Amino acid sequence: MIKQKWRIPPMLGLGFKLEKGQVVRITDVMGEQIADFVAYRTDDTSVRLDPGVTKKNQYGLMRPILVFFQ
Repeated sequence: MIKQKWRIPPMLGLGFKLEKGQVVRITDVMGEQIADFVAYRTDDTSVRLDPGVTKKNQYGLMRPILVFFQ
């Protein structure tokens, strides 16, 4: 498995593609920043996980695009 690490300064972002089965871990190293995390399906970008719209539509997705676990 390829492991990559990025340190993203506050107020900036990063985009990347994950294949099925790959895992992303977001860690707040300072303990103060909230991560705005947005995910899109590559085959249909209208299906997305976006904090701006997910709360009101969270039960409307027919196919999951992400699986969260601890």
